Amino acid sequence: MLQRSSLIRRFCSKSMISKTTLIVFCLFISALSSIAQAPPVSPSESKMVSYNAQAVQLINNSKFDEAFPLIELALKERENGLSYYYLCHIYTAKHEYQKAIDAGEKSIKLDPNFIAVYNDLFYAYTQSEDWEKAQGIVEQAKKSD
Repeated sequence: MLQRSSLIRRFCSKSMISKTTLIVFCLFISALSSIAQAPPVSPSESKMVSYNAQAVQLINNSKFDEAFPLIELALKERENGLSYYYLCHIYTAKHEYQKAIDAGEKSIKLDPNFIAVYNDLFYAYTQSEDWEKAQGIVEQAKKSD
């Protein structure tokens, strides 16, 4: 099995890619490594993972409004950082920065080591001109990795 960094380098060297595509790819690689280490999951957990997987496909195709119901279903199955990250990412893309901040903070609270959320959260804070919190997110990200 290829190492995560090797896959990322190979993917990035193929062509120019968008930020969203790179984030989704990194999430996919992270999910693969998590699956390899994860214990068996309950049916509820399996549904949550399925809803999130369907949502990320829609997000990757900029079908944000179609992804919302799937993310809500995933959160009903189990509150999880990944679903809140997807919400943060969508709200950031839609320039709804306060909603992005709220979702991003929930994601970090549930999974402070999920590094992808820090990027969107930092961007939302800077767009909201909350420089102090933006700097705080940078410091928090440094500690989490």
